Amino acid sequence: MELIIPENINEIKVKHFTKLRILGEDATEADIVSIFCEVPVNIVNSMALEDVRSVSKDILDVLEVNTQFNKKFTLNGVKYGFIPNLEKITTGEYIDLQNYLANPEDLHKAAAVMFRPVTKEYGKYYDIAPYNGSGADEMKDAPLGVINGALVFFYDLVNELLKHIPNFFRKEILETLKTSQQADSLLKDTDGLTPSTPYVMETLQSLMK
Repeated sequence: MELIIPENINEIKVKHFTKLRILGEDATEADIVSIFCEVPVNIVNSMALEDVRSVSKDILDVLEVNTQFNKKFTLNGVKYGFIPNLEKITTGEYIDLQNYLANPEDLHKAAAVMFRPVTKEYGKYYDIAPYNGSGADEMKDAPLGVINGALVFFYDLVNELLKHIPNFFRKEILETLKTSQQADSLLKDTDGLTPSTPYVMETLQSLMK
């Protein structure tokens, strides 16, 4: 059986990454290959151990690649656009996004808050459909790299917040991060690069709890 191995983070779907996050530290190399190559575990278990380990490593390397932010993408013939103006985010959008980012199983729901069908385009500007809580199922098939790039906008907001609040409160916020490495990186300039998907998700989840 020929495996189709994702070579680009946008070849990975949100639902794949969600399955991996749910398994967490219990995920085996066979699980990783099964999830991201979309083949049954029993098939993976019949493969040579060396091959499974090699494919698993290749997939994890793809997940660690930095991604760029894209305001729009097309999925199943529908063009989706990111919230045009975050300064005008509604209370409902913010509350739902906060709740969904705190739960590793709800990445597709968070994606449905950030990206909605484009209803009108005029030059570089565009409008999207009003938020009504729908669209989550469609976002399970959204490209992970696009969603990760969008999440970084919120990561950057937290980064800026930490730079401008008193040291006492900054220390309290940093204590919510899982590791000192995350805290140190959060305070450093990322030189325009988007942090990898696992890092962004772990950071946002810690801050949203």
